[in-house]
Amino acid sequence: MDILTVENLSFSYPKAAEKALDNISFTLQGGDFCVVCGKSGSGKSTLLRLLKKEIAPFGNISGNIEEKTDKIGFVGQSPESNLITDTVFGNLAFGLENAGLSKSEIELKIAETASYFNINKYINEKIENLSLSSRLWGPLIGSCLASIPQCGFSIVATNLYTKSHITMGTLIAVYIACSDEALPLMLSEPSKIYMVLPLLLIKLVIGFTFGYLIDVIFHKHRC
Repeated sequence: MDILTVENLSFSYPKAAEKALDNISFTLQGGDFCVVCGKSGSGKSTLLRLLKKEIAPFGNISGNIEEKTDKIGFVGQSPESNLITDTVFGNLAFGLENAGLSKSEIELKIAETASYFNINKYINEKIENLSLSSRLWGPLIGSCLASIPQCGFSIVATNLYTKSHITMGTLIAVYIACSDEALPLMLSEPSKIYMVLPLLLIKLVIGFTFGYLIDVIFHKHRC
């Protein structure tokens, strides 16, 4: 049974010179597993958002989208932008409440979900408490990796940041820790070699400190 049919779908954002989507057609049946892949900016997120009318982007659209299900969910690539409330329970309950389930049904489904994913101990936690460790470990790991002379990790980190896989604090920590212009000069003079390790440690500490503070500041600003 077809649950989603898209026919000749085209879409362009206001004042855009080119279409984000051009004559897209496909059909999904119950139980299908479909992967939408393509380079950055090719229209993947636009297509997925158009399938969920509540978050569909504004623009010029043509074609037809026929949905035979009311159970379409969407999770974007930036985790924090998908949070609705300040607790784990609240976020899990949000969709169920909109679906019109009773309080007892919601509590039962959340309990089943929490048990399946082994997150019972986090169910009543504040979201900001869960993200504390990631704001700590991201800049620390980034600083450690970037401290390796000439490892080129800054390029890797930049690509990860553009895809929202790491935080801005981690990116800054990498940039600070990988700036090793002084190391070749020290290594070229045997009398200066003893300063290499302290320099690496100093860069690591400064990178981690600045990265962590940036993540904390930006997190509080978003909240």
